[in-house]
Amino acid sequence: MKRILTVLLIFIGAAAQAQEDNAFATIGNDVFAAGYRLVHDQGGADDVFMSGSSIRLETAINGSAAIAGQDIEIDAPVGGDVYILGQNIDVRGPVSYTHLTLPTIYSV
Repeated sequence: MKRILTVLLIFIGAAAQAQEDNAFATIGNDVFAAGYRLVHDQGGADDVFMSGSSIRLETAINGSAAIAGQDIEIDAPVGGDVYILGQNIDVRGPVSYTHLTLPTIYSV
């Protein structure tokens, strides 16, 4: 189910990115965001699904993160796995496991 939601978010993100608008949705404690420049700084999220050009995760999350974008920064702890599709990736916070999809320029 989460994989389907992630793929759907990537397609929605492309449309939002084309308009340079940001779209946010919350289902339970899961956060869904799509847009051009995104910053997640709200506490209490279980899972985060984000798609956009520039993405920054500043607040710790309890679950997993699925992120697709050009410039991705993770500055906060992620309790679960991190799935990243991007070009410039910088993971500074501790994560349980990181799945990177090439082409990437990253520092972990």
